[in-house]
Amino acid sequence: MNNEKILTRLANFKETVNYYYQENANILEPVLKFLLSLGTLFILYRMFPYRDFTTVLWYCLMASVIQAMVPLSVMNLTGNMLVILNLSAISLDIVAGYAVLMLICWLMCIRFNKRLAFMPVLVAVLFYLKLEYFLPVLIGMFMGFSGLLPVAFGTIIYFFAIYTSDASALLTTSDNQAPGLGLQRIVSLLVIDKKLLVILVSFSLVIFAAAKLNQLFHERAWLFSVLISYLALALLLLSGRFIFELDYSIWRIFLECVLGIILCIIIWFFRGIGDVSRMERVTFEDEDYIYFVKAVPKIKVTKRQREVTKIEAEEDTDSFLEE
Repeated sequence: MNNEKILTRLANFKETVNYYYQENANILEPVLKFLLSLGTLFILYRMFPYRDFTTVLWYCLMASVIQAMVPLSVMNLTGNMLVILNLSAISLDIVAGYAVLMLICWLMCIRFNKRLAFMPVLVAVLFYLKLEYFLPVLIGMFMGFSGLLPVAFGTIIYFFAIYTSDASALLTTSDNQAPGLGLQRIVSLLVIDKKLLVILVSFSLVIFAAAKLNQLFHERAWLFSVLISYLALALLLLSGRFIFELDYSIWRIFLECVLGIILCIIIWFFRGIGDVSRMERVTFEDEDYIYFVKAVPKIKVTKRQREVTKIEAEEDTDSFLEE
């Protein structure tokens, strides 16, 4: 009985939040997109800080205002334009290298699915915020196999930003100003980076596993997907750490995996968890196939409709006739 009361209260809370969001979506969505765009652009500036901040500030504000009124996929364009603007202060060959990387990203994944356009920039920002271990399971569960390439490109953007600072220092202190020296330095560091290799392989495997497990024909498939995928992520990262003697911390891996499990459960709850107690199985057939269907209804709570009786004072007809 206590479990039923808890589930009922949680379901009531979910329906209240969803109702409030739907009623105020015209105001909340532009505000949230503005804040998300502004925060993303400022973090990108911190990753590529090669221009004066006052110049970048006006660009960030104007781009965020535009972003609030257009689809979220435009964030990829505004973010990349900011990065290219900052990289142009170092050398044109690095700008060309970054532009080629973004062109490959567009040709391989974004042009097939415009909804994934903001993912590479967002992935790079989460890496900068040290929240990257949340990514693979969440993307595998809620975006499927299509999230593989955007995550890979976002990871490369983050490491590109790290090694751009090294190339900038090299160009500033070195007397050798040969064309392409900065880009050559960045590419060579990316190729030999074992940490980048481990993260790309681990994230790709976990995204694939999370997407595959989530498609199982079982009412608890989403929960199995979360638990098994985060366990696999922790094991893969720890294996890479010990094999290649990498420097990322063990405690942060486990902490983010635990928080990621909680976050996945919260997101799945708001999307609608099935009520297994009312599960139904249906079988039907046609000329070629026999179909076995398992239907699990989502937990919903219908709000009580309050009936209000309006009491009005009766007119004094006798006194009206006397007048």
